[in-house]
Formats: sequence, structure tokens, C-alpha cells
Amino acid sequence: MKNIFLFVSMIFFISIQTNAQTQINQKVENFTALNLVDNKMMNLNDYAKEQILVLIFTSANCPYSKFYQERIEKLAQKYVNSPVKFVFIVPETEQETQEEAKKNTKNAKIPYIFDKGQVLVNKFSASKTPEVFVLQQVSAFFFIKYFGAIDDNAQSAEDVNNPYLSNAIQQLLDKKNIDIANQKPTGCMIKK
Repeated sequence: MKNIFLFVSMIFFISIQTNAQTQINQKVENFTALNLVDNKMMNLNDYAKEQILVLIFTSANCPYSKFYQERIEKLAQKYVNSPVKFVFIVPETEQETQEEAKKNTKNAKIPYIFDKGQVLVNKFSASKTPEVFVLQQVSAFFFIKYFGAIDDNAQSAEDVNNPYLSNAIQQLLDKKNIDIANQKPTGCMIKK
């Protein structure tokens, strides 16, 4: 009897955990956070005129985030004159305080917002840096259309076979369904 109770309790716990996870087509409620680049508060509604918003959880303390930094900046530059915008999100951790995160935003062309208290980590169920969430605006609301890995080769941009993020953006712009809407990210665990 004790084993049955334990089994049922585990199933219940797993189902609660699963329900809290990010879902494709999940509506994203407005949020506000500090943009470390200009030291102003920004919110999701600031991007109301954009068709696609790419959120990238990142950390200066994560080697994987460093591997992807240049690739993300090139991708953002490719879409600079389009309805696609990029935002880096820096989760607060013991090692990555607001002051530490601010130091890494010098000469940044992409907004870096600071996730104080990991509110956005929890909202998106982000687990690693880097991890991306592609939001599409539909009828004045943003919905998650892709989340996970940037591509299939963190260490070598030349050896990428599946540019998941780039493909997702282009498919949305082309008004097509995304072939791969979720891919497990490779990176550093976000310390809670």
C-alpha cells in the first residue's frame, strides 16, 4: 500500500511539473525588466510593432553562451531592417549579479535585460544558457513558436547542420509551419 501511495504521488508530482513547462503556442503575458544597455525599464509591450521577438537566455559565465555570442549578433544583424528583434536575458544568480551583468554589455547592439529574481526563467521554464524562445505576435499578443537550442553545434559554427533558430525565424516570416518547434538546448544549467 505504501508503494502504491508513493507511485501515485510521483505521478502527480511529474504531471504538475509537466504542466508548468513551456508549450508551443503558449501565450506570453507582458513582463517588465531592466535593460542593462540603456539602464531603462523595458517590457514586452515595447515590441508591439514587431512580428517576431527572439529572447535568448545568456550568461557571461557560461562558455556555451560565449560560443554563440557572435552567431547571435550576426543573425540579429541579418534581420536588423525586418520585423524581427532580439533581446538577451541575463538571469540573476550568485555569480551573475546586476553589476556583473552590466559589465558585459559594453558596445552591445542587442538589448540585455536583467532577470532579477529569475522571474523570466520561471515564466519560460528556461533551464540553460544559452536557450532561445521565439515569440510571434498574433492579434496584439505574443505566442511561443519555438524554444530550445540555437543550432546543433555549440562549438563550431562552420559545422552546423541544423540551424534551428534561423530556420524557425525564416519559416515564421514565410508564414510556414516550423519544422522543428523545440530542440533540447546545449549549455550551462541556470543555477537557481
